[in-house]
Amino acid sequence: MKKQQLLLIPALILGCEMTAVAAPLSMKPLMAMAAEAAEEAGDLTISMDNGTFTAFNANGKYASHWRSTQNTPMIDIDCGKNNMDVNTSNTNRYLQAWVGLDGSCDYNISVSDGWKITGFSIDVTLVNATQPVTLKTQSGESYVIGTTPTQIKVEGVDAQNALFTLVGENHSVYLQNFVVKYAVDKSERFDMRTATLFNNRNSTAPYRIPAIGMAQNGTLVAVADYRTSRNDIGTGRVDLHLRLSDNNGQTWGEELKPEVFEGNGILTYPNNKAAYGDPCIVGDRESPRMLMMSCAGFPMFTDPTDKHQGIARWYSTDNGKNWTGPDYIDEQFVYKPMDDAGHHIHGFFFASGRIYQSKYIKMNNYYRLYCAGLSQQNNSTYENWVLYSDDFGETWSFLGGMTNSPVPGGNEAKVEELPGGNVLISSRTEQGRFFNIFTFTGNDGVTGSWATKALSNKAVDGLTANNGCNGEIMILPAIRKEDNQQTFIALQSLPVQDRTKVTIFYKDLGDPATYASPTAFARDWDGRYQVSNMTSAYSTMCMQKDNTIAFLYEEDGYNNGYNIVYKRLNLETITSDKYAFNAEYKYEQIEIDTEQAERNQQMTELIAEIDAAVKANSSYTIGEKLITSASQLECPWGCKEQKPATATGGDWQYDCYDIDNLVDNNAYTYYHTVWQNGDVAPGTHYLDVTANDKFEGIVKVYVTRRYDADNDHVKAFAIAGANDGSEFEKVADVELPNAVKAGKAEAEFTIAEGKSYSKLRFTVTSTTLERGYWHMAEFQLRPMTLNADCKNATYPEAFAAITKALEEANKAVGSVSVEDIAALQNAYDEYKKAINPETGIDAIGVEALRNNVVYDLQGRRVQNIGKGVYIVDGKKIVR
Repeated sequence: MKKQQLLLIPALILGCEMTAVAAPLSMKPLMAMAAEAAEEAGDLTISMDNGTFTAFNANGKYASHWRSTQNTPMIDIDCGKNNMDVNTSNTNRYLQAWVGLDGSCDYNISVSDGWKITGFSIDVTLVNATQPVTLKTQSGESYVIGTTPTQIKVEGVDAQNALFTLVGENHSVYLQNFVVKYAVDKSERFDMRTATLFNNRNSTAPYRIPAIGMAQNGTLVAVADYRTSRNDIGTGRVDLHLRLSDNNGQTWGEELKPEVFEGNGILTYPNNKAAYGDPCIVGDRESPRMLMMSCAGFPMFTDPTDKHQGIARWYSTDNGKNWTGPDYIDEQFVYKPMDDAGHHIHGFFFASGRIYQSKYIKMNNYYRLYCAGLSQQNNSTYENWVLYSDDFGETWSFLGGMTNSPVPGGNEAKVEELPGGNVLISSRTEQGRFFNIFTFTGNDGVTGSWATKALSNKAVDGLTANNGCNGEIMILPAIRKEDNQQTFIALQSLPVQDRTKVTIFYKDLGDPATYASPTAFARDWDGRYQVSNMTSAYSTMCMQKDNTIAFLYEEDGYNNGYNIVYKRLNLETITSDKYAFNAEYKYEQIEIDTEQAERNQQMTELIAEIDAAVKANSSYTIGEKLITSASQLECPWGCKEQKPATATGGDWQYDCYDIDNLVDNNAYTYYHTVWQNGDVAPGTHYLDVTANDKFEGIVKVYVTRRYDADNDHVKAFAIAGANDGSEFEKVADVELPNAVKAGKAEAEFTIAEGKSYSKLRFTVTSTTLERGYWHMAEFQLRPMTLNADCKNATYPEAFAAITKALEEANKAVGSVSVEDIAALQNAYDEYKKAINPETGIDAIGVEALRNNVVYDLQGRRVQNIGKGVYIVDGKKIVR
């Protein structure tokens, strides 16, 4: 297993040199110049006489951050949790520090840019003699603290930060005579420019949600919410404010407040102008056009009704200086297509940050755009989707269709391209990140499929976090310095401890096996670089003209918002000088058959239309229970308890909970798979069900949620079937909607015609916390049969024919011919004639030639229509 390397903050990277950087390295940030103008060395006593707490819990009794009143240099103490006692510290004038509920707490000491810490000393005293605490230094020394002062002295730090750790039960110590020594940092190092672009502490309304993009001419455009409502979109007025830099972040222009980005705060429906927030942005690399989108209006995203937020769109044609808009694109490109596909949703928005522009696919005038969205149904079922645009955001389509989400149960997500052009989605989750990969299988730039999402977390040496927070994914060409070989580096930003310590994780993608599947990409990340040592949350990044990274993030939480901070980074800094950006790498454009792409798109849309229409002509009767006894259920992963039942001894042998609980019609009892050995990979624990006779046709699955717990509730199954002596084969993947406690979640799956199984295996592939083990209060299966009075039952031959035609059409997706489209359209026409014999179907004639895409009999698109035979909507038309 690869071990992650923790690089705490910038001053630990000394003397690193930047390759492929256009800007001179000798240029020093403003804070560094200020430091040189001041005394070259000094010290500060950390006490309430020389500073104040700046971040608190809800009642203000405990704090996570202390900051000096001295500015040159400014010193910060940050423990990431609310573990510093406010009242006692204010009374004694020195700090009282707690271990906290996690059993250990890092106390980070940092000094502002241009300075370094040379050492620190503390007299540490136990507050209560019966409540021991151990203090550990960064170099490994350990001190058991007593009721008489223990002097801690650390020298030779020579970095921008230092730390000590309190370990033990949640007990506390006094930090007296706490002195931090500092000096001007004169070392030659990368110019890590840092600037607070939107100052939340000096603002009457909070700032949130950063986005940043680079225009064609190199201008950086930074954007953030200005929340007059003091809350999310849908609660009142929210505006978007901008700042621009035309010199790679050395200086920034004044804060811009364009009228086109102002909300009016009127909370009536519909009113898309009520608010604009959660921005995402991109600049076209070949023209001065820029695109920005955001949530718009009222109500909130989570509203479970058909009243929903809008999606606003603005354009700039002069590299971000001036903007036109907004117009609103949600109905045309999201809600109507979803409804047409039979996937009704109640909310949707694009995640904030960076809209991704492809490096591999160019259609006509523009390289393709990708953007990740999040939908909700009834404020319970959340799903991610990836949309793409081949005309710089004028129109949008769903990558992979609208039937199956690439990340069921996801949250805010971002998009990147893997080496070669396959599409990667990275989605927010509590434990780290969900990843999935869309693999192209045709030459149309559309045809392909999503794999199954994978969780990257500590259990797989992946991303380490215990928060749900938006971050950015970026993949860059690089040179591995160890062997001077070309490679790619994946970067993922997110805070690692609640909403503190924003960090960038990195992974070497030189071996294609490291990204051959979502599971492979999710595991074995190589290291990490901590950007912030204090409260910090959302983050995003883009490349700069000088081949460095513009990193924009939220820091120093206060007053329902954060400072929006810019920092210039490079790969050497992030990777401890192991990698450098490869500015010479040339991406190879993928050749796209545009006519094939049009036919494939037309077929995809036709399939969605027909599928929705056919489903509307079906209604079902739910049959009797297929599980009538617990003897039909088997699970080798039952939760075990010890015998003898002691805290430390005995073998794990007995089931904690009887499997009979799954069929006792009682939501207060439940079955739980083994959890005592820690997390397991999702998709490990399964439940087998044996049929009384056989399983066939359409089956409805019911899962009742445990009454007294939210954690580890089942969200998705992979279902397989087998007969006596045969291997299991895939039947279906099923997602379960969220359910209230003791509530029932329902889904259905279809066993292929002509197939039947004596046993079904339900492997749990997703749970609420993705820890691999799971629990259910009740589990049941029932058959579904067509009602005799529905049209598909009344006309079974027509139903069978259109079902067969849809199967054949789906096989053709990716290499669709004009004849394939014609065959499906004709089958659909025959189906409509059969089930509506009294009306038939509308005739299509010359008018269709004017208003539809027209092909000749060779499948070539026709612009100038003369006399002859043409294909329109899959049918032959004589002109």
